[in-house]
Amino acid sequence: MNRRFELPLFSFYDHTGMTTHFEEMAQRGWLLDKLGGLWRYRRIEPQRLRFAVVYFPEITGFESETPRGHAAMEELCAGTGWQLAATAGKFQVYYNEEADPVDLETDPVSQVAVIHRAMRKNFLPSYGILAATAVLQLVMQFTNLTRDFGLQHSGAVYYLSGVSWMMIPTWSLLLLFYLLEMGRYLLWYRRAKKRAEEGLMTPSVSSRQAQTLALLLLLMVVLSWVTTGAFTGFVGLFFGAMAAAGLLATLASKWMKRMKVSAKVNELVTVGIATLLILAFMVTLMPAVIGDTRREASGEGEPPLRLEDLDYPTAEGQVHLDRQHSPLVTRTYCWQWLDQPSNLIELEYIVADVHAKFLWKMCERDFLRNGAQPVEAAPWQADSAWLVNHRFSSEGVVYVLCWDRRLVWLDLEEEPTPAQKAAIAEILKP
Repeated sequence: MNRRFELPLFSFYDHTGMTTHFEEMAQRGWLLDKLGGLWRYRRIEPQRLRFAVVYFPEITGFESETPRGHAAMEELCAGTGWQLAATAGKFQVYYNEEADPVDLETDPVSQVAVIHRAMRKNFLPSYGILAATAVLQLVMQFTNLTRDFGLQHSGAVYYLSGVSWMMIPTWSLLLLFYLLEMGRYLLWYRRAKKRAEEGLMTPSVSSRQAQTLALLLLLMVVLSWVTTGAFTGFVGLFFGAMAAAGLLATLASKWMKRMKVSAKVNELVTVGIATLLILAFMVTLMPAVIGDTRREASGEGEPPLRLEDLDYPTAEGQVHLDRQHSPLVTRTYCWQWLDQPSNLIELEYIVADVHAKFLWKMCERDFLRNGAQPVEAAPWQADSAWLVNHRFSSEGVVYVLCWDRRLVWLDLEEEPTPAQKAAIAEILKP
């Protein structure tokens, strides 16, 4: 393979980290030759090269022709052995084969000003918005975790068994990342601005580890969706829409460059196309994804406990089965109803297997939150049993049964007989 691609994991201002990384890659036989969403390298003989990162104020990346000032700078650099490796907007990378090359003649004041304008225009607002989003998400996640238990959508058991099980630690770490990155940059800028007035360029603090952490957190979010078996279609839709919109917007930008469209118009149109395409893809395909998710969530297979197991006559009826699982909790929800000539017979229950022992009390309190009184556990062959004051109608009874790491929330039409209790225990106990 003569080409190698790499995901860039450096902050825009981290010129020190990037030059060090490019030099290490050259010693391993890879020379940078293209910047963008992915960095591209070409195979070379392993050698020691010196790199320099330059921020050019007149370039946006949407120009149809290279600005005169930049062309003059390339000629000047070539005269001292510096060759252009790759460029992307205001960001250029040069390399030199000499062991002790002449430093590039760049003005530190101008370099710091260009970096700060780019950071202030793009990166700092984005990080601020993302930090605010993380705070909002944490408020929402804690609200969902602690709200009163409900059969279909709320409470600790539902939260911990569903797609959200990793959201609180993930959003907490992302919030910390955004705040630290903004703080680190502002501290660097304060020092760099002062030293630039003395004619010195301040080395940047390496950001690669922090960027890698942010990427891992994003992968954790995706992993949480995939491992629960929910929203898999949404994950594919989101990343597919982003990739398609980015590709089409890039092609449109290249076409405008060939047509000599001004840089400002090119940038405005490209951003507009990308935004509109993402919205169009999401709006067009989201209904189908939601339908797939609902069908996926309904689950397959037979419920563990049926009305027939309690000696109710088999009749026309329906069963709704919903299974959700995570490394913390596995939840099975079942609702069965039989149409009888005189009345409707229903059976509704939740089986929660708590895999993380430290979450047991939280899940137990979730099922018992609305008031419960202990009852004899022996007929249920359980460690403990509770009669719960949680019924959406005035008829029937609700029990919570507890075994080792298994909780059962059981809603019955009427008080079960000893034989029915024994049948339920044999089927639902772990």
